[in-house]
Amino acid sequence: MNLSEKIIKIREENNLTQEEMAEKIFVTRQAISKWERGISYPSLDVLDQLTKIFNVSFEETMKYSNDDPENTFIFLDPPYAKQESSGLYGKGGSTHHGFPHEHFAEYTKSMKCNWFMTYDDSVIVRKLFAGNTYFGTPCYFKPFTIPGG
Repeated sequence: MNLSEKIIKIREENNLTQEEMAEKIFVTRQAISKWERGISYPSLDVLDQLTKIFNVSFEETMKYSNDDPENTFIFLDPPYAKQESSGLYGKGGSTHHGFPHEHFAEYTKSMKCNWFMTYDDSVIVRKLFAGNTYFGTPCYFKPFTIPGG
């Protein structure tokens, strides 16, 4: 099951319309529609909201990445660790509080597919991703070879 199918399943299991689901996670109905059709994908902070609101594990939202690791490449853009307490993002500053940075780092490092990530350049992030390639502020990636490169 890919991420689009998983979002549909979560919504339908909770008997929600796209509009109702959108209201719960502070996005538009059009965003839900695009995710369900695989045109775009939710950001990690929205995935985090989905896991909390619908009681779905973080791994469940990202596990599709291990279905075909040789042909899967993921760009990750998690909430910045330094912004945890700023209240700068989300409706009423509600986004980015309590994001599971440690758990996210462990899960990301265990993924079989290749990945590239932007993250803030903070001490905690450097510790969490020690051993992975630091590509300069604020990018990390799992070492990989570009096919044909």
